[in-house]
Amino acid sequence: MKNILIINFRKFGDIFYYLSLITPLKQKYPDSSFYFLSFKETSKAGLITTNIEKVFEIDRKKICTLNIGGPFAIAHSIAELQNEIDQIDIKFDLIINTSHCHFSAVITRILVDKSGCQFDGITININGDVNFSSDWHEWFNEAVNVSNALPFSQIETFYKSLNLQYTSPSLDIAPNEYHQSVLTLIENLSKEHPSKKIIPIQFTAGENEKSFPIELASEIIELFHRSNSFLPVVISSHSNQDRSYYGNLSKSIKNDILLLECDFSTAAVLMKKCGIVITSDTSIKHLARLVSAKVIEVHFSEKYIFKMPAIGETFIICQKNENTKSTKSSEELFSAIESICLERPLKREFSFFNTYYKSSNDKLISLYFNDEATEKKLKSIQYSKLVTSLTLSKQSNKNISPLAKPLIKEYQTVLSDILTVYRTLIENRTLDETFFSRFLEADQDILIHPFKLIAKLRFLNLIRSMGADANINRRLTIEACINLKDEMIEIKKLIINSVKEHKKRINRLEQNSI
Repeated sequence: MKNILIINFRKFGDIFYYLSLITPLKQKYPDSSFYFLSFKETSKAGLITTNIEKVFEIDRKKICTLNIGGPFAIAHSIAELQNEIDQIDIKFDLIINTSHCHFSAVITRILVDKSGCQFDGITININGDVNFSSDWHEWFNEAVNVSNALPFSQIETFYKSLNLQYTSPSLDIAPNEYHQSVLTLIENLSKEHPSKKIIPIQFTAGENEKSFPIELASEIIELFHRSNSFLPVVISSHSNQDRSYYGNLSKSIKNDILLLECDFSTAAVLMKKCGIVITSDTSIKHLARLVSAKVIEVHFSEKYIFKMPAIGETFIICQKNENTKSTKSSEELFSAIESICLERPLKREFSFFNTYYKSSNDKLISLYFNDEATEKKLKSIQYSKLVTSLTLSKQSNKNISPLAKPLIKEYQTVLSDILTVYRTLIENRTLDETFFSRFLEADQDILIHPFKLIAKLRFLNLIRSMGADANINRRLTIEACINLKDEMIEIKKLIINSVKEHKKRINRLEQNSI
């Protein structure tokens, strides 16, 4: 039996996203027990499933409060943190750090040392040494961590690093007192409206800019009511923000709306029962996939294509123009939703929205329709994904054109050289951070990994220059990687020379002071 701890100190959506790792991990380690660690304010995310034996939490607010005040405040804060870490009394066999942040990397290292176990992800020890469990995590965090040009999703990196087989997530939801009431309601609605499909829909999101505009939500509800195929059930959280939103929505529509205030656990049961959800909220979309419900995500920005999609069967509907206000836009959106729900072919040309479909985590994104510029970006991401996979897996693929094989070989060499330079720089503790700040004009995050900013810029330029011609893409990739490697080596020389000059200045100052 293995004791496996999953760590995530981020928001609810991120936690649900990474809890999906439990399904393939259970397949690989059938007799394993799973544990979860997060901040206190998000720890309830781990309580929604019976697949987690115990949830541990760190009270961030308490620790931060103790750190405010007198000269010994930080000592009290550290003592409290140590006390909370000591409460984690399980000896783990594997710790998976799914938070890409400094705090989680430090906590992971403490717990790994405490259990003497393996880890996956990133750790940082008290000396500031960064450790990656595999080249997958090093490559993802160092070289291709470009927010709008990632060739792999974050969770795919863990699949590769842990050697997991993709499977649709399916977690058991921990029962509570409200579940049966919701299930009874859905069963009664199905009996009253046997010809209609019940569709849970959430118009609000944690961030206001992600929520449906009130006018659009009102028009969508009216279109649902006119339809003979659907019966919408609107999901709301218990927040005052949601209550205010739906209060205003109810005033703007002619028909009544069936509104359910749900916690995450109850929402999960509802979505599992109905098998689908329409949402603009990150948390709900990832929660839906934990119970294998189909997701229709509406995003009011044309830039969604570079966001983190939910795992598995997900339809993404993106608004082309954020300033669009037209009744036709609601009709268009409803038409897309209707086609997806009824599994009918989608219309290929819309004026206000683009629709993308991601069939599963192990397949590339396929398009129903989009504009030419986005298609080029998608194809370049698909190509980059293929090359990165072959490079880090060091595997050959019979489906790869013979023209690509020299590229793969050369790309592996280049990648090895780049990673070697990274490691050399990270291990060099004599670097002058002032020089980094001046040279890169970057923030503190760049000081830890000095090549990240330049790598981002180079990969963005590569994406922009790619098109539909695979041979041209291969040539551009070769050139970009070789140029990046050469540039990194030159920067390394500059840094080393700068450090030498810095040391000379220090020595001169010391001699002059004598």
